[in-house]
Amino acid sequence: MSAVAADHGRERRTALRPMREGDLDEVMRIEQRAYPFPWTVGIFRDCLRAAYPARVLHAGEDILG
Repeated sequence: MSAVAADHGRERRTALRPMREGDLDEVMRIEQRAYPFPWTVGIFRDCLRAAYPARVLHAGEDILG
C-alpha cells in the first residue's frame, strides 16, 4: 500500500514498513499528539518484543504515522 503526500509543492511517496525499536521516539511524539491517553513507550516496546504486527507510515526517513 502506498500513498502520495505533499511536500512543499512536490509529491513524496509514502509506504508502510515494519516498526523498529529505533522508531519509538518519533512514534511516541505522534502518539502523544494523537491521543488524550497515549500508550507508553514500554507498551510499544513490549509489543515489538512479542512480535505483534506494527507498521509505520513513512516518506523517506520521515515517520508520518
